[in-house]
Amino acid sequence: MSSAADRGWGSGWPNGQADKQVRVVAGGVKVNVRREVAPLFEWALRETAKVGYQLKQEQTGAYVNRPIGGTRTASNHSWGLAIDLNWQENPFTRDANAKRTITPAVVAVWKRAGFSWGGDWSGKKDFMHFEFVGTPGDAATLVARLPLTAHAATTKEEPMTAAERKEVEALRSALFEDRKVIENLKGMLERVESRFTVPGLAAPVVDAAVTPSGGGYWLVAADGGVFNRGDAGFHGSLAGTKLEAAVCGIEATETGRGYTLFAADGGVFPFGDAVFHGTALTAG
Repeated sequence: MSSAADRGWGSGWPNGQADKQVRVVAGGVKVNVRREVAPLFEWALRETAKVGYQLKQEQTGAYVNRPIGGTRTASNHSWGLAIDLNWQENPFTRDANAKRTITPAVVAVWKRAGFSWGGDWSGKKDFMHFEFVGTPGDAATLVARLPLTAHAATTKEEPMTAAERKEVEALRSALFEDRKVIENLKGMLERVESRFTVPGLAAPVVDAAVTPSGGGYWLVAADGGVFNRGDAGFHGSLAGTKLEAAVCGIEATETGRGYTLFAADGGVFPFGDAVFHGTALTAG
């Protein structure tokens, strides 16, 4: 996809054009956006509220002079051509099925106004994100065609103050730092999960326990199979045993000479020097 600069919007980050941003008040929020697309933002924000989606001011923002997180590439936010809606509820994630509050009706509104949705991206999904990917001429055409009403009354033709820019950039920087932390944690989890992949398993690995020395660990599969690595000793398993519910956890004893397996129905199965204290199956 071409950059906004290639489409005729001038320079973006680091030379963002704060003097070309205006305030739009609609849909219960205030945002700063590029002047030429302000009527499109206003219409989409108003229609978003009309379809029943409640926007939260503290989680919604548009213009900020910054690059795309983790890169040196200008973000469409630095032109005032992008907006994030309720960012704490609509994540930036690899999980296409991640929980979110953005509805199909909201997406349809923004697409009608000429915006693309980050939830349609291949790879990582940015469910909070909408951006205008047309030219200034495209914007003018859409402004003329959309059933916009009274946008002049709510769109204030004034640039942000220095204090407002500082506040917005601080909030947005904090958000993207949080995103980077989340992505780093996801990467660590994926690397750990890949270490727990055992070829030819009859059931997936569901939990692991580390030996007291830290020199080994046990992996347990949903069918009760136990796999010991490093200095972890094998003390038995439930592999081949008919279970009422899948095994979901393992906990090693303090000595490292035993472990207890836990089933999803509350069943408890001790091995080695692990002691049995009862199960949830016998609770009154």
